[in-house]
Amino acid sequence: MSTKIIFGRPDIHEQDIRAAVRVIRSGWVGMGAVTAKLETAFRKYTGARSATAVSSGSGGLFLALLANGIGQGDEVITSPVTFPATANEVLHTGAEVRFADVDAAGNVDASKIEQAVTERTKAIIPVHLYGRPCDMDAVMKIARRYKLAVIEDAAHALGATYKGRSIGTIGDATVFSLYATKNITAAEGGIVTTNVRGTDTMMKLLRSYGISKTAWTRFGKANRSMPYDTMLPGYNLEIPDVLSALALSQLGTYARRLARRKQIWQQYDRHFSTLPVGLPPAYRDGRHAMHLYTITVDRKATGKDRETWVKELARMGIGTGIHFISLHLHAYFRKRYGYAPHDFPNALDLSRRTLSLPLTSGMTDEEVARVVRAVRKVCNG
Repeated sequence: MSTKIIFGRPDIHEQDIRAAVRVIRSGWVGMGAVTAKLETAFRKYTGARSATAVSSGSGGLFLALLANGIGQGDEVITSPVTFPATANEVLHTGAEVRFADVDAAGNVDASKIEQAVTERTKAIIPVHLYGRPCDMDAVMKIARRYKLAVIEDAAHALGATYKGRSIGTIGDATVFSLYATKNITAAEGGIVTTNVRGTDTMMKLLRSYGISKTAWTRFGKANRSMPYDTMLPGYNLEIPDVLSALALSQLGTYARRLARRKQIWQQYDRHFSTLPVGLPPAYRDGRHAMHLYTITVDRKATGKDRETWVKELARMGIGTGIHFISLHLHAYFRKRYGYAPHDFPNALDLSRRTLSLPLTSGMTDEEVARVVRAVRKVCNG
């Protein structure tokens, strides 16, 4: 048996490792100059006014919500087809989550957003699922009509564009993930971009305990201890330089990484187009970040349910993922809000039939060919 193709394997090169080692040898591994460089690089890459690096994408969502005034008694509308962090961070602010059903591609349906708006609604979190941007014109139109903040969950969407605009520059804030499985990784971390003056200042303050001077300002940059003041009760959501170095190095080669993802995506499309499975719908409004390649499977078309697909592919050494089981089906959200499975029919359908196949910029041609052969075998076996 060949080595298993691990789903979501990070594409870390020697130059990335050397970048992290340089930080380790520098004597300053905490948040400092390298993190500042990462923020500058992200700002330039996305075209946003500012970028704030944080310890995780989840932390970034939390800070973006707080910086936009979301708190106790408020409601935030988002998609149920997402990782739990999207909804969890809303609850952590003291606000409540309201879900809106998704469209056929898995992104939140703008018409369903409007139906979910109440007098308590204060924000929308559109999730750019799989790296495919949401219909941001429709989302922003609703936001302007009801005076709502828009905080984009772009954990999957680094490098994506919508009608000529970079994801990271459209809403009030945009949150990217640098987790191990993402298109570029810091092992763990996140970035929040914004064009709104004051939002970045508040997020940076909240990120670093709410104090006026960070450790780098006090001990590293100035090379002397400096007094600081507590401006508000903040959090420790800093990302250390040793992790920022990984992401900064990878961002420098992201054009190549994204091109490789596109190449693999197109090969999958070509090979699977004749099989009885659903393929990702084409995206024509800009650039897809191609984070997750998902097919939809069902027993009627192939004679096998998704569980069987997962097991048979695993026996052939192919790792897979399920993105996602809709949050309204999860025990916590079901109990808290009393959801029934068919409350969000499109989300329910995707939850039952979606299967993610391996897709990383580090995959070899032979690994891609193995995935293709395995999928064909499951279909024809």
